[in-house]
Amino acid sequence: MHLKRLEIHGFKSFADRITLSFQKGITAIVGPNGSGKSNIADSLCWVMGEHNLRNIRGAKLEDIIFSGSEERKPLGMADVTLVLDNSDQTLPLDYSEVAVTRRVYRSGESEFLINRSPVRLKDIQELFFDTGLGREAYSVISQGKIDSILSLRPEERRSVFEEAAGIMRYKAKKNLTLKKLAETENNILRIQDLLQELVTQLEPLSEQAQKAERYLKLQDQLKQLEINYSYTELTGINQTLKELIEQQNLKNNELLRLKEEEENLSQRVISIKSRVNTVEEELEVRQKQLMEETAQRERAMGELNLFGERKRSLQTRILELEAFIAQQAEKAMDLEKKKENLSQLTTNIDEKKTRLASEVKQLEEVLLVKEVKIKEFRAELIAKKQCFTNKLEQSSLLKQKISEASVQKDFRHEKETEVHEELEEIAKELAVTDQRIYKAKDKLNALRQQLDVVKNQEEKLAAELKKRQSYLLNQVEKNQEMRERLRGLESKLTLLTDMERGHQGYFQGVKSLLEIQKEPFRREIHGVVADLIRAESGYELALEVAMGSSLQYLVINHHRDARQAIDYLKKHALGRATFLPLNLIDEKPDRLLGIKSLLMEYNSKPATDAVLYEQRYSAIVQHLLNGTIIAPNLKTAVEIAEKTGKKFRVVTLEGELIAPGGAITGGNLERRRAGLLSRKGEITQLKREKEDLLAFMNRGLAEEKKLEEEIREISQLHEEKKNLQQETNFNINSVLKDMDALVVSHQKTLTKKEQLQQVLLRIEEELSLQKSAVDNLRDKLKQVEAEMEFITGEIKALEEWETNFITERETTLRELSDLSSQLAGVQQEWLGKRENLQNYGNLIGELQTEINKKNSELAQTQEEMQILQKQKDMMESKVKNTTKNQAEQEADIQKLKSCWQEALSTLNQTEVRLREIQKQHGEEVAFLHRLDLQINRLKISADNMSTNLIEVYGEGWQQELSINWVAPSNPKHEITCFKRQMKEIEPVNLQAIAEYQALKERVDFLSQQLTDLT
Repeated sequence: MHLKRLEIHGFKSFADRITLSFQKGITAIVGPNGSGKSNIADSLCWVMGEHNLRNIRGAKLEDIIFSGSEERKPLGMADVTLVLDNSDQTLPLDYSEVAVTRRVYRSGESEFLINRSPVRLKDIQELFFDTGLGREAYSVISQGKIDSILSLRPEERRSVFEEAAGIMRYKAKKNLTLKKLAETENNILRIQDLLQELVTQLEPLSEQAQKAERYLKLQDQLKQLEINYSYTELTGINQTLKELIEQQNLKNNELLRLKEEEENLSQRVISIKSRVNTVEEELEVRQKQLMEETAQRERAMGELNLFGERKRSLQTRILELEAFIAQQAEKAMDLEKKKENLSQLTTNIDEKKTRLASEVKQLEEVLLVKEVKIKEFRAELIAKKQCFTNKLEQSSLLKQKISEASVQKDFRHEKETEVHEELEEIAKELAVTDQRIYKAKDKLNALRQQLDVVKNQEEKLAAELKKRQSYLLNQVEKNQEMRERLRGLESKLTLLTDMERGHQGYFQGVKSLLEIQKEPFRREIHGVVADLIRAESGYELALEVAMGSSLQYLVINHHRDARQAIDYLKKHALGRATFLPLNLIDEKPDRLLGIKSLLMEYNSKPATDAVLYEQRYSAIVQHLLNGTIIAPNLKTAVEIAEKTGKKFRVVTLEGELIAPGGAITGGNLERRRAGLLSRKGEITQLKREKEDLLAFMNRGLAEEKKLEEEIREISQLHEEKKNLQQETNFNINSVLKDMDALVVSHQKTLTKKEQLQQVLLRIEEELSLQKSAVDNLRDKLKQVEAEMEFITGEIKALEEWETNFITERETTLRELSDLSSQLAGVQQEWLGKRENLQNYGNLIGELQTEINKKNSELAQTQEEMQILQKQKDMMESKVKNTTKNQAEQEADIQKLKSCWQEALSTLNQTEVRLREIQKQHGEEVAFLHRLDLQINRLKISADNMSTNLIEVYGEGWQQELSINWVAPSNPKHEITCFKRQMKEIEPVNLQAIAEYQALKERVDFLSQQLTDLT
């Protein structure tokens, strides 16, 4: 077998793949410094299984991969292949050529190949056993290795010869077997400890598993009940939703019909109102015409009354004239008779003449005055009658206006009553809406307060959860750090304990004697000195240097036992050992007693004071350490040696030694194996640190568990608060939606109320104005009627005065006539004697002239009477026509009023129907709104139920439905009971079942393994 070639790629300085072929005759590789000669040797060691990077001049894995240069990028792997000629079958492989490959990547992954087949590192190491090759073989000897071999102790140099003798394979197998046996023993101890620990965990975990099974059973029952009940509820909700949606569609159709009917009725109301206005205008025109005709009729009637009065006055005048004519005729006849008797009266005439002339003159004056008065009375009477006619017309016009105002007042009163009724209904509706808005606001405020509280709680819980999670993360990191530290401590402690248990570092003879158990002298051995003493902290190295190999001396009860042990070592060729028999070693006086003050001055102490031991071993300690001084440093040690005359052995804390006589030993102890005392001290320190770490870690784990529990509780509370916040937000949105609808309805109602109030104010203003106008008209009517009554009284008074004056005039005329007659008679009689019959003839002529005059007046009066009769007939015909026209006008007005009343009735009925339709429309809208709210609530309830089922039981919850599921009498109560029972069981570790099964299987497995191992 010889080396054929070496292929290197990416190893240290070899960026490019190179192949080194080693033909026969090649004995060395030469080159200048830095050319890579050592890297080739390192690659050989590395490919043959070297795993200690320090031995190939590296500190970490990346150091052996080409790291790049100014012109080359770093490589991602290193690859070395060693090709050997195996034609002589030195290697136990059926190949004439064996290629061993080792490859490593920057990611830390490694590959080992033999002839391109993946193998283990162990396979490569075993392949090179007994061949002179391998990581522990001396086929590759680096710089300083020969000096190291020559400086080794005999037992350490033995491995070189064993490798050369070819027994390394068996020694490795033996060591591996011993290691496996030791590991088996350790495994047994660990299994026992582990079993003891696991058995203690098994019972509480069993209880937790039973609790979890009971909890899961309840959870399954709850799941079955809740899913089926929720599905039933969802089915019912969907059916109800379907019915409600159908009802909503019907209501929407009904609402469209009502809206269409409302629009038609509104158009009809507008049309009827237009018709009523037209009728009212026509009625007003007709009433004005009627009032004018009535005024004309009243004026005609007044004129007729005046004609009647005048006719009566003319008839009276005619009668008076006829009577006067008849009377004058009688007087003429009397004059004729007197004429005959005149002569007889002549004597007395003169006296009568003077008296009668005076009386006639007075009567004429009185008659003239009366005639003037009569004319004045007649003119005033005509003026009064004309004023009465005007007042009558004014009264008729006022009555007509009052009648019209009364009709309008009645209409406005009816309208006012309707508006008041509508306002009362609106007030009731507003009161109900205000109450609902007030309740909604109270509910909204309560929900917002609840939301604020829930938000604050949720924020506090979120902050607390974040804080706890931060604490938990820190605690987990600390616990992980503690675990890693504990794992490192345990690994180190296990290593040191294994070394201590395997007595590594002990001489072969000492180790053999400590490991035997059946020999009788073994019970007499107390142990090695290193096991029986304990160094104070910081003095381990000094005591190890001072005591040296004496730490492995065996303390034994009697020298006979020591002799038996020595015979045993000789018999079995197990090496040598030094014994300290307690019966032979005597306690010696302290040699340093006289210089303790000097030692204190130099901060030093006797070595015996730095050791803790049992009293029975004091002679042994004095025997080994008497006369040994421990100084803090080499300078102090030299000074102490000089002060004490170099009689004592002085050792420093750093391991320098001054022997009696002045020889000084010192140097670097970095590669020195840990001493027995240092190892024991380190084991003790590690155990204390382990206990402290365990205690600290247990507290940390308890704190972590506590924090996890608190986080779980806070998370649950936080989730509950979030759900409550979402529910509250939903309720607030629902309330806001209701409030918006209520506010819109309230605003519409307020707008309608304001409109009605404006209409009412306008009606009241119109009524007030109309009332004022009617009152003014009535006051004017009363005033006119009073004036008419006053004028009537004045007319009557004037007529009475006229009649009295006429009567007085007639009386005066008669008296004047009588006096004139008497005066004429007297005159005739006075002249009679001279004129006789002439006087009587003149008197008769005068009478006849008067009669003619009166006849002429009578004819004139009769003609005036006829003209008046014609005017009366014409006026009566006019009054008759006016009355007929008035009747027709009144009939037309009555028809118009009937039509107006009918139109008003139709308008009222239409408006009532319109209000009913509007009310029904509002009710339908409100019902639709409630229906919409109900549908939304049902949808939200269904969505929440479905979401809850999906969140709790997953998307496939419908697969859990039972076909023949029968609902209990009270499912909600059953669900609540299940949840309460589950709540009572909580907290539950659902992993406990699997953990219990795994733990039980593990305990059974470990028990079986323990049975197999023992």
